Amino acid sequence: MSPEQIRQIAYTYDRALCPLSGIKEGGTRLEHTRWMCRQIADDFVANDKIEKANRWLGFIQGVLWIEGIFTIAQLREHSREYMNIDNVAEQ
Repeated sequence: MSPEQIRQIAYTYDRALCPLSGIKEGGTRLEHTRWMCRQIADDFVANDKIEKANRWLGFIQGVLWIEGIFTIAQLREHSREYMNIDNVAEQ
């Protein structure tokens, strides 16, 4: 994913969490996850910390799945939308 695509997906996840939680570093699971989304979008991408952004994005996706906010299929589709992958083999 390009830096702008990473920023967009981080904002997408932040918006999904918005009605469920506030934003707070070290807060509840969802508060901290929203804070992480903002860090990716506003700091890491802007300062070319793309590897760190990708690691955090994976963590965020795990939280979103375990909390039941998105299914694995939905998360996979989000990534495909940004990566323009059409024919990825299902596992």
